[in-house]
Amino acid sequence: MTTAFVISEFNPFHHGHKYLIDALHRDFDNVVCIMSGNSVQRGESACAEKYIRAKIAVLNGANLVFELPFPFCSLAASEFAKAGVFLANALGCNNLAFGVEAEGQDVAKAAEILYDRNAISNYIKLHPKLSYPKAALEMIKEEFKERADIIEKPNNILGAEYINAIRTWDFDIKPVFIKREKEFASSSEIRKVLYENFDSGLEMLPEETKSILKDVPLWDYTRLDAAILAAIRLTKGAGDFYGIDTGGLRKIYSAALVSSSVKELCEKSVSANLTYARIRRTLLYVLLNVGKEYRYRGKGTKTPSYALVLAADRTGREYLSKEKKNFTVPVITKPADFIKENENIIYDFEFSLSADRVLSIASGKSGEYNPLKMTPFMK
Repeated sequence: MTTAFVISEFNPFHHGHKYLIDALHRDFDNVVCIMSGNSVQRGESACAEKYIRAKIAVLNGANLVFELPFPFCSLAASEFAKAGVFLANALGCNNLAFGVEAEGQDVAKAAEILYDRNAISNYIKLHPKLSYPKAALEMIKEEFKERADIIEKPNNILGAEYINAIRTWDFDIKPVFIKREKEFASSSEIRKVLYENFDSGLEMLPEETKSILKDVPLWDYTRLDAAILAAIRLTKGAGDFYGIDTGGLRKIYSAALVSSSVKELCEKSVSANLTYARIRRTLLYVLLNVGKEYRYRGKGTKTPSYALVLAADRTGREYLSKEKKNFTVPVITKPADFIKENENIIYDFEFSLSADRVLSIASGKSGEYNPLKMTPFMK
């Protein structure tokens, strides 16, 4: 059985995702997805609950979906990629696929630029007003010139981060480039329409996605605004949180004191060094107490310690049955069984569990959201 892995958010699952999975099935028997849980890399809740999004993925052709747990699913791009690649390797990945708009060799060249931290640091010395990510993008612009607009697209940059994660970990994983031959509406474009006009947004999605989402209330992260503002104000501008220094946290804290919404806070905090995405992630880290131990630190990096199954079809279950003995992390199918694992895994699972319970406020539903009572979707 030939297998390709995909690191994903499916927020929501759209035509571009279906194009990727359909293309992979022409060359591979099995497509395994590692999907973000109830929070996503941009520092917000997903638009729908993780088991629902995993079910949609399987109905659209994915064979097996594992969760990339919190907080790894919400880290900055390079750490997100390293965590996803680490978990993929632990689950038997030899081929990691991702969609790109550029040629594969150009994405690989962009990866080389992003990987050269010394060169980027030296570039910042010459352009001190640039943040690290913006300096890297400027170097990419200088390298690719008139083609830079294509290379800078998020899918290509994230693909480059996956290549660098493979290189960093020194894994025997082959990148598989799936070039998109036509334009698809992005997840952010679709979400914008979904939240403004739900029915119009549904029409932008594949039939299998529409059939599920039409009966599912969207998770709205603004429902956590009061909790986020309270959490930031309680820090008094100090704390040891992932992805933010003392000066940045103080600026966010000051903005929180005079803001009545997260959107207003972000608008008052944004600067050259504090991007909108970085602020949103920081707010999430403060709300859910994500410390600096998740920052990449070579062999001492904190990594996903388990794999939770969210959905599968027969092919995916066959892969699990055949390959499970070779996995280097335990696979949890029934969430309540996490208590049978070792102390470190129990700690990590409970941390993600607590995050899920807080993030479920975004659902707007009354009553308890209990992830321990969830079961994977089986097709």
